[in-house]
Amino acid sequence: MLETQGLGLRAAGRPLVEGLDWQVNAGERWCVIGRNAAGKSTLLRALAGLAVPERQGSVRWLGRPQADWPAAAAAWARAYAPQQALARYPLSVQRLLELSPVRPGPLR
Repeated sequence: MLETQGLGLRAAGRPLVEGLDWQVNAGERWCVIGRNAAGKSTLLRALAGLAVPERQGSVRWLGRPQADWPAAAAAWARAYAPQQALARYPLSVQRLLELSPVRPGPLR
């Protein structure tokens, strides 16, 4: 489960997300949509535990504060595939998931 409480994100002093209380349970799928520069990538980076310039509130994975997860455990608990491909892994998101040791179900 992924949960946010009072999550606020800003970039260059501009609010992107304010007071987000949100919960995603196992098996649920969500989509984040918005115009260019609305903060979609910043939100996903914050949810994945990656560096975000200005952040407030909390994010919990499986009921545990995000900051309490050791890096190796966090890598197993979540996945993040940025829009820009990493040069050393020029694979599609689907192919990366197919190569993953964790198989939640068939890819569609």
